[in-house]
Amino acid sequence: MFSFLVGRDCECIVTPVQAAVMKGEVSVLRYFSRQYGLFFDDSDRADAILDMLHSEFVWRDGLGKINIVAGKLEAMLKKSSGSGSGFLSGAKTPNLADLLAYSLLKGMGKLPPSVTKWFQACKTSFASAPIRGKNHIL
Repeated sequence: MFSFLVGRDCECIVTPVQAAVMKGEVSVLRYFSRQYGLFFDDSDRADAILDMLHSEFVWRDGLGKINIVAGKLEAMLKKSSGSGSGFLSGAKTPNLADLLAYSLLKGMGKLPPSVTKWFQACKTSFASAPIRGKNHIL
């Protein structure tokens, strides 16, 4: 059983018996990803990107946060482009960090060209392929 509280930082109570509370969208996404085997990239780089997105986007006040996050994503994409990747952690397919960044930036207006290219690649990837879990397709 799941119970969600949504605010600046969402909370998820996994089971009321043990009262295990997860705070933050990043923690909830990590839980579902690891529980159901979604997005198989468990790299430290992906975790660092998730943490950066959470601290810079969720907890930063003001309209400038979009530009700050877009600038950091642009720098990450330039680093990962040397490996032939179009995604944030250097993988050839999007992972959890890409999903969260895509979700946060969706509908945010003008983005730098490299971020726009990444955003379109994510959109195509997420729209064209089902999310695969350990033993099932969601």
